[in-house]
Amino acid sequence: MKKISYMLFMWIIIWVAIVGVHGENVKIENVRTSNVLISLDGSNSEYYIKPDLIPTIYVDISNEDPYQNNIIVEIKSDDGNASWRSKVIPIPPNSRNIVVSAKLNLKKFGPNNIYITLLNEDGKIIDSKKATIYIANPIDVVNITCMDSYVNKSKPDVEVCNSQWFNIILRNNNYSESDYRVKVWIAVVSQDFNKDASEYYEDDDNVLYYGESNSKTVYIPKGGMAEVHFKIPKITHDKDTIKIQVHMDIYGIHDYADGPAYTNINIDDKYSVKYSRNIKSKSFAYPISVDNFEVVTKINESVVDILKKYYRRSNIIDPELDEVLSDYRYYKDNQLLPRAYLKEDPYLAIIKITLKNRFNDKTHGVISIKSDIDKATSNIDLDGFETKDIYMPILVGYSENSVNLSVCSIETYEYRTTEDLNVKPIGIPVVRIEDVILCCGDNKYLNLSGSYINMFSKKNYTLKITIKNYYNKSLSGNLTLTSKDFNENIAKYPSKTPFYLRPHEEKTIDIPIYFNVPAKGDIKFTLEVNDALLSYSKLIHFNAQNIDVSIKYTGPNRPKVMTTNNKPIYQNLPVAGYKNKFTVVYRNPLDEDIKLKTWIKVTREDGTIEALTHEKIIDIPPNDERSVDFEIKFDNGFYGMLQVYALPIDKNYNASNITPVLVEFIKVICPLSIINMKYNNSIVYAEVAFNNMTPYPNGITYNYWFELVNNDKIVFKSKTYNKTIYPNEVNRIRLKLMDVNDTNSTLKLYVKIPDFVMINGEYYPIIITKHILISNNEKTMGINISNNEKTMGINNRSLLENNTIIDNLNKKISKDNITTTTEKNTGNKTEINSTSAESMNKGIIETVYLIISNTINNILSLFGW
Repeated sequence: MKKISYMLFMWIIIWVAIVGVHGENVKIENVRTSNVLISLDGSNSEYYIKPDLIPTIYVDISNEDPYQNNIIVEIKSDDGNASWRSKVIPIPPNSRNIVVSAKLNLKKFGPNNIYITLLNEDGKIIDSKKATIYIANPIDVVNITCMDSYVNKSKPDVEVCNSQWFNIILRNNNYSESDYRVKVWIAVVSQDFNKDASEYYEDDDNVLYYGESNSKTVYIPKGGMAEVHFKIPKITHDKDTIKIQVHMDIYGIHDYADGPAYTNINIDDKYSVKYSRNIKSKSFAYPISVDNFEVVTKINESVVDILKKYYRRSNIIDPELDEVLSDYRYYKDNQLLPRAYLKEDPYLAIIKITLKNRFNDKTHGVISIKSDIDKATSNIDLDGFETKDIYMPILVGYSENSVNLSVCSIETYEYRTTEDLNVKPIGIPVVRIEDVILCCGDNKYLNLSGSYINMFSKKNYTLKITIKNYYNKSLSGNLTLTSKDFNENIAKYPSKTPFYLRPHEEKTIDIPIYFNVPAKGDIKFTLEVNDALLSYSKLIHFNAQNIDVSIKYTGPNRPKVMTTNNKPIYQNLPVAGYKNKFTVVYRNPLDEDIKLKTWIKVTREDGTIEALTHEKIIDIPPNDERSVDFEIKFDNGFYGMLQVYALPIDKNYNASNITPVLVEFIKVICPLSIINMKYNNSIVYAEVAFNNMTPYPNGITYNYWFELVNNDKIVFKSKTYNKTIYPNEVNRIRLKLMDVNDTNSTLKLYVKIPDFVMINGEYYPIIITKHILISNNEKTMGINISNNEKTMGINNRSLLENNTIIDNLNKKISKDNITTTTEKNTGNKTEINSTSAESMNKGIIETVYLIISNTINNILSLFGW
């Protein structure tokens, strides 16, 4: 018997060893909860939330072992804030659906994750399972609204808030079976914050206000509603839209919503009860928004007074800005702001901020801008939906790239951001050159209003440079002189001269200067001020000569410039078509002889050369002068420049860049000009027009004729025609050539303006001409002049084949000259030096006779006669 008992004991030990003794076959089959009552009424089902809200958790356990297992059930929430632990529970062998119920003090409505663990008596985990249970909220959030607000129909979920008070409406919903006392508070969060503020308010900047300390407890009866009001403090954020979270606590269970929120309970296709909380988020916009931020760069009416006040108060003088402010509309398109002066000093920036009132009624606010060294504040009032530009001045450090902007609406909603300036200030010089005076010795001074200095080489001069400090601080620096044109062998002057100026002080600096040789070029005068953003520079052109030159027009021509009361007015001016005399005086200021060559060049304004004289050699004794006359003939009237050149005849003088010693403006008179003279397909076109370069105010009657020249011989000359032209008119002339021999010819058009020049009391015409070359591809002789007058033509090829007849013709044309070549007016009487009409007719008859005779002889020779 003992042996049998021993064997049985050992068998049990072995069996236990094989199958285990720690309940490995004890399992969690299912986890269920119940916090809903179900009322069945026919085909309808209604769901109700249990009044105690805390769900009962049911754990179904099975034991597949043939023996009893003693276990412990442990339940915890995933956040670790709630837990439950059972006593030792015996689970019978081979049992199923052993239900263990528990209640867990969970802290939030909605879904909660829990962990269920089965332990043996030694604390070893036998099985575990994760489950989600739902706590249904019996209180709905009907609405969250601002006490004074506006909602745009196009954005129904955004409420423009013009009050710091908010109204919260709560309702005990249809699933509730009890009355409740609800603890309520609100939180203000950013637009993009979608988490529970109660978990993050201590360390998340997106939680702008968490008001649990200002909570209120309200009683809400079953099926009833409650309304509660909250006032928020000043909110500061970098966005101008926020959200309001409504937080509630019922029996220690917490929930929140950022808009209307409703509990929903239903049953799914598997007959499981499903819970949900439908929340429609809502945003609240500040009443005042910033539509635009910019630094003003152009001057307009809104900133003129700001600038005047600042510069008057700061005692800074800015000459360019003063000029602009006197007539700012003229400079409205120029970028002139902001302006900075010293690197270490702040500069004035004017900020333009465009504000918009999104509210439908009046609102007010405070706008402020803050830099590292200054702050500007302005109170603003806006009507409903008004947009307004605000201009605010602020001092900004030169190295600053941004400023802080704050717009606070109704002392509650502060929009604060950092704005980039995106503008580099314009550097303005603080010390300027006011005046330059050339001291010539013997107490003689030359005030230089421009930037051009005429002086003599080999003579000591002093430049008196007056500089002025326009800033409100004492400044120091150097006046530097640099040149690309002069080296130390050409000119001598100090390269750097220090200076010190008190605020607004003027001081004159003496700069000695000496030229070894005649030269032309530029010297750059620069005021380099310590700490200044921009130096002031002035470029002065120096013309160092060994002579002094002046020029005068000495006539004798006096062209007509206008007619008044039928009386001509003549002035002493150069005129086209005549030789014009200019007298140049050369003065030698040195104590030695000067020998030089000189000439004159005249150019149009576009640089086209109109005249170039021959060179003349002159000797000028020490401290003496000589005059030289130049006679220049011009073919046209024009505006231009008369340039006098004078070069020393000295083997040591090398002129690599010849420039004039004197340049003066010249006006050459000629009221008419021949323009657009062209040749095409045996037809010549010409136009006579008023000369716009030297306009004449009255109508002009002129004569014109043509000459055909071959090998310097006039082979034909037309009769003279008359026309009258008025200002801004163009007279057109058409000329047809016929049957010229295979040779090049020159066609000339002459235009004569009678009685237009007075010389020594006598009246003379102006004659202008223009010519073109007739190509040898054309065979033409006769001339048809078409200008609505009688046509004159000569047509005979053989004429050009007979040199004798051509000579006779030339002689006849020359002898019997149709054109008046010289007219002399004495008072109202005109003397014409020309052949008589009878002689002219006789010459024409003889010429025709010769042509016909020669033609007959040629025809007869063809028949052998």
